Amino acid sequence: MQRLMIVDTHGALGKAIERRLGDEFYIGVRCSDEMLAEEIVSFCPDILLMDIMYPAIRRLQVLQAVVNTLPDMKVLVIATVLDEYTVSRLVQLELYSAIAKPCAPDYVASKIRDAAFAHDYPDKNDWCLENEIDRLLLCLGFRMGSNRYNCVFEAIRIRYHSMDCSTKELYIDVAKSCGGSYRRVEKAIRDAVADAYENSDCDTSLWAAYFPACGKREKPYPGNEEFIARAAGYMISKTRLRRPCHREAETVAVVE
Repeated sequence: MQRLMIVDTHGALGKAIERRLGDEFYIGVRCSDEMLAEEIVSFCPDILLMDIMYPAIRRLQVLQAVVNTLPDMKVLVIATVLDEYTVSRLVQLELYSAIAKPCAPDYVASKIRDAAFAHDYPDKNDWCLENEIDRLLLCLGFRMGSNRYNCVFEAIRIRYHSMDCSTKELYIDVAKSCGGSYRRVEKAIRDAVADAYENSDCDTSLWAAYFPACGKREKPYPGNEEFIARAAGYMISKTRLRRPCHREAETVAVVE
């Protein structure tokens, strides 16, 4: 039985995960930061689920310490908002998965099960669409924990599975998952792409590598259709043998 450590500031999520996974894992739950790194190392978990509260510096320091000591541990973080500094640190730590709040306990439990499978069978689960989309967006400077991010994520995921659907059909499908109208989805994606390019600290040469200019653009970053199509195409090019991973869409009432 694998060991799962949950660091949950308020405790509610930890209890919910315990109810769902108590028969599958040996679980430890911590709510306090006092002696946290020492407690995690002592517990020696196979999987660590950590709630990243703002400001995140303290728990990032804890993560760095425990990852250095337990390099084979799978790390999943959940967060409401991640700034550029936090994102860059998490990318450096090569975390297994980042989950945006609000998130359903069943969805978090499914991600933990995927991490457990990857831990036991690394050759069979070395690629996961949802994780790769998160990793690409984080590297490009997208801000997690917002409806804009969820809309971009869902658009890439849906386009990956159906490259021939029209852009309007795509927006409608995203709206069903994330809430709002297809016009709000269109604006949310457009604003998210612009924000990631213009306001993040990421190197814009990374954008040029993933999204080389085609034709004449009014702006240096791609429009919605080009961005989604190229991101989905990149995911398709990386597809290889893997265990299916299903993301249960969290329904949000209003798109920002």
